[in-house]
Amino acid sequence: MSPQEFLDLPSVLIGPAPDLAGRLVELRATTGISYITVLEPVCEQFAPVIARLREIDGTR
Repeated sequence: MSPQEFLDLPSVLIGPAPDLAGRLVELRATTGISYITVLEPVCEQFAPVIARLREIDGTR
């Protein structure tokens, strides 16, 4: 598997919060994936992604 093929996997999220939020919005639109699991050790690091998704969806 090439590095790009690995990064294209829907289970791989690497990058800054705005990029991850955009990737999740894209996955929802193209694959219907709308639920993800975030492991406890990175929950606090993932919080900015959730905040960005809320901004995108217009909710708080």
